[in-house]
Amino acid sequence: MGIIEGNKLIAEFMGYEDFKQTGAVMKDASMKFVLCYDSVWSEMMPVVEKIEEIKTNDWQNYGDFYVTIQHCNCRIHKLHSRPVAEGDGDTKIEGVFEAVVKFIQWYNTQTK
Repeated sequence: MGIIEGNKLIAEFMGYEDFKQTGAVMKDASMKFVLCYDSVWSEMMPVVEKIEEIKTNDWQNYGDFYVTIQHCNCRIHKLHSRPVAEGDGDTKIEGVFEAVVKFIQWYNTQTK
């Protein structure tokens, strides 16, 4: 999945239908609005936090998933399990972006 499609997928996961409402937009060189989860930490971290807050049981005090970031590699684990998504980029945020997109794709197949 490309950067534009990945950004749209993340915006949908965050509950935004109108992407200009996300706050995660900036103008590119042609003055078009573009989503920037792939390049701005202040936009990506709320996504990571939302993933870590996902609970499948109401009685839990914590989420079912946790995110690890090491160098330019990111893994998203289900508790007591192997990673459900991994990303590896040239930069730390690229690795996180890739893992988050893969996680959302996987998560969407689990919740339908």
